[in-house]
Amino acid sequence: LASASYCPTNLIKNWTCGQHCDALPSMIIYDAGGNNQDVPYWCVGYLPLLESAVVAHQGTSPSELESVLFNANYFLDNLDPKYFPRINPPVQVHQGFAACHGKTADRVNLAVKKILRDHQINEVVTIGHSLGGALAVLDAMSLQQFLPSATRFKIVIFRQPRVGNQEFADHFDARECSFPKISRLTHKDDVVPILPGRFLGFHHTGGENHIDPEGQWWRCIGNIMLCSCLRQRS
Repeated sequence: LASASYCPTNLIKNWTCGQHCDALPSMIIYDAGGNNQDVPYWCVGYLPLLESAVVAHQGTSPSELESVLFNANYFLDNLDPKYFPRINPPVQVHQGFAACHGKTADRVNLAVKKILRDHQINEVVTIGHSLGGALAVLDAMSLQQFLPSATRFKIVIFRQPRVGNQEFADHFDARECSFPKISRLTHKDDVVPILPGRFLGFHHTGGENHIDPEGQWWRCIGNIMLCSCLRQRS
């Protein structure tokens, strides 16, 4: 699904994007959009295999992501109360990521609500790679504000950059935020997960699963220095 989200909107809507779509033939797309420019491709659908509503966002290449991270919008800012009515300062996020999220949030919200209603389910999965991973985190936090309290969330993200400040990470990790099923995958010496730097006030949430240069998997808890997001070079 993370790979399929890179396909153009017309192919995603018809679920005809080649091998990535062929691998999940039962997927039912409810909405999709994006222009591969200021709005990355995205889709929302129902996956019977998981009995879940699934939200996926396109990521970016390392060179494109670097420009997103360090353009004029790399500063931390408050969350938009329209999409995060119960999350207040001092919780702050990357301006560029928040702006990108706001361009799709209304349609994502409507599509997810329709899927949950149509199929009488209560699980939402958000998925993304690099920038898409950041948007998957924001999607889950925003959707939680508007869906029934019984809704379960699963977040699967690859090469995700840091999204917000320490207060953001603390809020996300807090028990009341109820995101027990998060898998944030990082790999070897990938630079993306250590951007933007901690010296700019950015911090990661929990949930990291790290693959080291020897191919070993590490479930990262607390300040394990082997894990990419916590290395001193950041």
